[in-house]
Amino acid sequence: MVAAFGALEIEQLTDRDRNGEIDEAVLARATGEADAIIDGWLAAAGVPTPHAAPYALLTQIAGDIARYRLYDQGATEIVQQRYKEALNWLRNSAGVRTALIASAAPDPVGAAESSASRLIGDGDLRGFF
Repeated sequence: MVAAFGALEIEQLTDRDRNGEIDEAVLARATGEADAIIDGWLAAAGVPTPHAAPYALLTQIAGDIARYRLYDQGATEIVQQRYKEALNWLRNSAGVRTALIASAAPDPVGAAESSASRLIGDGDLRGFF
């Protein structure tokens, strides 16, 4: 979250004690809520969750959802827009068993992928794009 949105914004959104520090518990609650929302949509699409290695797109979507949820009120227009776009992506992806699994590479963690481990084959998404 800090890498995506900056330490100052995350501190301002999580520092409920006004001690000038990021409250890790508040941040963990927001990211946990975002993960639960994403897992719910992916499970509805038949995609096993949680993923061993997060995909870059899911990480971005989770960040946008968590950021929005950290605003008690007064989320900026861009924060609201990114939140709505994240939810729309999840809604639209649920009916397709998600193009994410077949097309997005996981964040680099050194894991090797074999064709046997793929949830969706290349032919499963033919005509989607």
